[in-house]
Amino acid sequence: MSGFVKARWSELGEIKVHMMGKGVFVFQMETEQDKQWVIADGPWSFSRHPVIIKPWAVGMPLDKQESLSMLASKIGVPVYADRTTSEQSRLTYARVSVEIGVENVLYDSLPIKYTSGLVIHQPITYERVPLKCCKCRQFTARNRTYRILVSG
Repeated sequence: MSGFVKARWSELGEIKVHMMGKGVFVFQMETEQDKQWVIADGPWSFSRHPVIIKPWAVGMPLDKQESLSMLASKIGVPVYADRTTSEQSRLTYARVSVEIGVENVLYDSLPIKYTSGLVIHQPITYERVPLKCCKCRQFTARNRTYRILVSG
């Protein structure tokens, strides 16, 4: 997609291309004039496939920083986001380090409600979660062994 941008829009300022998902890209323009020119000068095609260009609007599921902060806070205490997440240079997923207490619920997904009224359920994936001992409810490398004292 970067080659398409350079070939078709070479006279414009710097344009950052972010892949949001399969076949969906976000173009970040330097100026409002560049954005308006791209929208007005279409239609565009890439390898004989139409490229549909529309401006981002508030309420579209791209407001990552606010949504990400809210999601991370529902899981635990946000510690930091990785560089590509902070820079929003990768839009297919976000990676945040979150401090989770032993009593925290590990959700499979969380709802996000946009100003437009749209509600989506954002899947949550955990990369590294330590085991929790079912008896003492502490995080541990593996479940502990307990001796049972029997008095007679």
